[in-house]
Amino acid sequence: MIESGWESYQIYKAFKYHDKTKREFRSKLVEIVAKAICRLGGGIGGSFLGLAVHPVGGLYSSFIGGAIGAGLGHLLGAAIASFFENYVAGYFD
Repeated sequence: MIESGWESYQIYKAFKYHDKTKREFRSKLVEIVAKAICRLGGGIGGSFLGLAVHPVGGLYSSFIGGAIGAGLGHLLGAAIASFFENYVAGYFD
């Protein structure tokens, strides 16, 4: 819930203050959405994986796994955004 609200605000801000080029706006939009989806998916997956790997730790292992997954998801989202900006965004002009 908080993540979706924050991402909605970021999209609104990018739409309102972008430099009037569609390419920059699309790149920013892809960056926001890719990071949000990858952080959410990585956090959930990491939480389950942390619990599965070390079930005795319970909440602690789930929390640690979720934090690691969200961090890796953020990096993956940044890589997707960079790939889109450098290689794909030019095809939409």
